[in-house]
Amino acid sequence: MPFRSNDLKNDLVRLELLVPEHFDELYAVASDYRIWEQHPEKNRHELEVFKKYFQSAQNAAAAYVIRDRVTSKIIGSSRFYQHNQFFKSIAIGYTFLAVEYWGGIYNRAVKQLMINHAFSLDIEHIIFHVGKYNFRSQKAVLKLGAKLFGESEFESTSNNPVNLEFRLSREDWEKHNKLYE
Repeated sequence: MPFRSNDLKNDLVRLELLVPEHFDELYAVASDYRIWEQHPEKNRHELEVFKKYFQSAQNAAAAYVIRDRVTSKIIGSSRFYQHNQFFKSIAIGYTFLAVEYWGGIYNRAVKQLMINHAFSLDIEHIIFHVGKYNFRSQKAVLKLGAKLFGESEFESTSNNPVNLEFRLSREDWEKHNKLYE
């Protein structure tokens, strides 16, 4: 698949294709309940729930562990999913980072790598699904230049299975990035 690349890295992070051997180290990060406080799946820190998350990553267009380039520690995960060739779109999401890496620069570094990779292929639109009450992630996606598009429901064990859908066009990404050059 074109989205599966092991060459996604910058000064802060390296994205490495997720394999079963990553489970223990990734779960050590994901088991922190604080990561999931605003997430629709608030219990994803529980082992059995995380196993389902990890298994679903195996079926994604491309799933990655995120490594700190200095320490080589796994600090989180993200993935490409819902590739639509007709609309030339792909979703980026299921992203989480260890709490000590919150604050913007690491999430932006990860998303920048993934967005640039997607737009280097035949993609014109990137979709981000964010929990309706996950204000931290909503703010992060808006900082990338994405625009709120609407709401969508998803299969969930939570009482509120609603995501907000944000979209980022190639054109908006290029305009937005010029602000940071």
